[in-house]
Amino acid sequence: MVSCPSGRGCFVVNTATELGTTDAQVRQRTEAAFEVTRQALRSLLHQGRRDPNTGPHPHNPS
Repeated sequence: MVSCPSGRGCFVVNTATELGTTDAQVRQRTEAAFEVTRQALRSLLHQGRRDPNTGPHPHNPS
């Protein structure tokens, strides 16, 4: 989990929560930001499946 030292949380999540249900433009922009995050996570997961020796804790079979 990522923590924010200011205690304010994530700007995109806060915006989506506060305005995303009532403002179509805000909803569109926050959804685009979430999609970028989803794509980055997918890419990292696929990379890890292809090469388990990547990342901070490489797989070391005994």
